[in-house]
Amino acid sequence: MKKIVYWSAAELTSKTELAIKRAEKEKGRTILIDFKEFIPDIYRYYGLEYKPKTELIAMYEGGQSDISQFLNKKNSMYVFTGFDKYEYMKFTPEHMAYIISVLDFDTAVFDVNAGIYFTDTYVALKYADEINVVMEPNNLSYYINAEMIKFVCDNWKIDKAKMTGLIAGKHADVDSAKEITGIKVKKV
Repeated sequence: MKKIVYWSAAELTSKTELAIKRAEKEKGRTILIDFKEFIPDIYRYYGLEYKPKTELIAMYEGGQSDISQFLNKKNSMYVFTGFDKYEYMKFTPEHMAYIISVLDFDTAVFDVNAGIYFTDTYVALKYADEINVVMEPNNLSYYINAEMIKFVCDNWKIDKAKMTGLIAGKHADVDSAKEITGIKVKKV
């Protein structure tokens, strides 16, 4: 399964929108995973019902692998609706890795929390095949993202080669962003 992550240093609605658009364009069996903790929002975008996840912990401990009851079908893809403010503190990195390990899709597109402060971000970046770092079109955003990139590469051992910067906005300075962040960058 190809794992594609959308991440940023600061929460941006464009990050979620880009993840949604990417998942909708993917061919084959695709799942859009709102891996955000505390305030997931993709289910609202699609008008889906939030599905509580606490039961996943018992499934993990019992070695079960069918998590279909936690998925919503939307058009030709599936949606995992995230972890709300009442559940997110119950989930460890092992629980998050379990969720990824039992998915049976061709492609999984993850929208994760911004920054470096939540379990979902750590786990999704660790397992990612492709990491899209979403930035605003200004030098401050490029510098903040550069610091976060350095942190995850140095401390979490994330491979920088998997990262591509995506600048949302018409005033994107791709060359400055590349120079500051040290990753491939393109305007979206």
